[in-house]
Amino acid sequence: MDAKMTDPVATLTTEFVGNIQESNVLAKKTGCVSAVVAQGLHYLPVQHSKGQFKILPNNTAVEVMGACKLDNDHFLLCHELTKERDLRAAAPAADPGRTERSPEANPA
Repeated sequence: MDAKMTDPVATLTTEFVGNIQESNVLAKKTGCVSAVVAQGLHYLPVQHSKGQFKILPNNTAVEVMGACKLDNDHFLLCHELTKERDLRAAAPAADPGRTERSPEANPA
């Protein structure tokens, strides 16, 4: 096999990352036959793990809390983050007449 070739089966599978545990409570709550939880998952070339932050296309953000598989479907368990304020609007306007100087440029 050429080193530049990839195994198509390996690139299309979803695999859990970290500790993997069966969760009867989650299965019961969701009405599924089986439920498995883990710290994250590896999907296509991207790994999504607990503690990562993701910016979504609708201008919201989430923190990944883990991953789960309910029956045959995989999900990321996320906490949606709320925006306290718009940082672009809160940034002070730059004074065009003032220039920033580094400490090295100002000898003592």
